[in-house]
Amino acid sequence: MSASTTLTLQDKVAPEQILSLLKTIDSEAYICSRYLHFTYEGEERMLYYNIDTRYLSLSYGLDSIAIMKLIAKEFGGWLTENDCDDDKEPYHIEKSTGVITTIR
Repeated sequence: MSASTTLTLQDKVAPEQILSLLKTIDSEAYICSRYLHFTYEGEERMLYYNIDTRYLSLSYGLDSIAIMKLIAKEFGGWLTENDCDDDKEPYHIEKSTGVITTIR
């Protein structure tokens, strides 16, 4: 099993809402099946989502943490930076009141 960065959203969020946020970093982002496809810094990424459980998953990496924090700041949720690291607990990120337009 490979490591992933996961996010459990506070509330149910339509995939189109997440897509709209991802389009701020890649205007050509799209949805196919249960994946949001987008490019970040030249790398093609696939974000898995399960709206019934409010669960999102992205292959682990420093950029994946930044991307998931962007989503969490917009919608609120519990972030697990590396789901294979048993020493780190998920932590909560509150929704921001303003519009988030950048990852870093």
